[in-house]
Order: sequence, then structure tokens, then C-alpha cells
Amino acid sequence: MQVGDYVRTEISSLNIQRIGKIEKIISDDYIHTDIGTYDNEYIIKSSPNIIDLIKYGDIVKHKINGEDFISEVWGEENNYFIVVYDRAIDLGELNIVSIVTKEQFEEMEYKI
Repeated sequence: MQVGDYVRTEISSLNIQRIGKIEKIISDDYIHTDIGTYDNEYIIKSSPNIIDLIKYGDIVKHKINGEDFISEVWGEENNYFIVVYDRAIDLGELNIVSIVTKEQFEEMEYKI
């Protein structure tokens, strides 16, 4: 891991995963991101490419031809995609604006 990489972290007691960007390496055991400070024990995955951290069930906001879309991620590891207008689009083809992890969405949703 290095400054500028993205990380998928877990908030230990809440079982909520979030994605953030490393701003500072504090020590061998701790990093500081744009969403908080984490013990390396709670880092699930890191990568310089944010797409590598997205998984099934996450929600991505993206742009296609200047138009905003919000889509759920489908597929399985190394083969994730979203569906827009009945067309499957590989994550690598997207202009991603933001991501909400499946766990964040489940924590925030209002159930009827």
C-alpha cells in the first residue's frame, strides 16, 4: 500500500465496508484515508485502481455520454458489470463518479 492507493476497509464492530483513498501511512500498522484512520487488520483490499475494489452488490454512480446513471454492480470476481438500457457494461468502460458499498447501502436504507 502507498499514498494515493484506494482501500476497501471494514469498520470492525459494525461489519460495514467503505472505500477510501490513502492520504498518509502512519506506521506499519496504521493508515490514514480520506474517510478515517484504520488499523491494517481492517483493510480488506488495496489497489491504485478503484475498480479493483468494487464487488457484487455495490452501487456506482457513473456517466455515459454526459448523462448520470446509478447502477448496481453484478457478476463475480474479475467479471463485474452494470446494466444500462438492457446492455451489460464492463466496469472498466465506465466513468465512475462515486461508489457506495453494498454494506453502506444496507446500513443506510429505510426498510418499509
